[in-house]
Amino acid sequence: MRMKIGLVPLALGFAACQALAAPAPLVQPVPGSPAVTVDERGNPQIVSATSGPVTAIERTRWRVTRINGRAVPRKGDYHVDFDSGRILAKFGCNAISGTYSQAGTTLDAGALIATQMACRNMALETQGSAILDQLMTIRVMGRNALRLSSSVGSIDMVRR
Repeated sequence: MRMKIGLVPLALGFAACQALAAPAPLVQPVPGSPAVTVDERGNPQIVSATSGPVTAIERTRWRVTRINGRAVPRKGDYHVDFDSGRILAKFGCNAISGTYSQAGTTLDAGALIATQMACRNMALETQGSAILDQLMTIRVMGRNALRLSSSVGSIDMVRR
């Protein structure tokens, strides 16, 4: 018995080989959802379809430069650090800490605690603490600069 190979089966076989050569991804990205990439230094970045690249903030340290558009004093301790799921911040006077979670460009600092020292000028600390106390959006402002924004204001920071 002799088999006939027609053009249709051969064409289907060719199409099947092409599909195997370039398989489709098993998981299709959801439109608008973040994707994880790696920058030129090997640092993970989260890329959002709506706001562009956002640095994964775990194990990073930031010097605060502005709170609600107002420059912080050059002298003094103004920082926000992220390590092991914890946030540590200082806006000139009291130490602030708590846990945080990051989902794409959204940052949630959770419940925060702070020391209770009375300092001469508490305005920047009051504003910075209020920003951290709300759900925040992370925005890349430059190569080593971020802005945390919430419904009550923003904190501009540079990597230290």
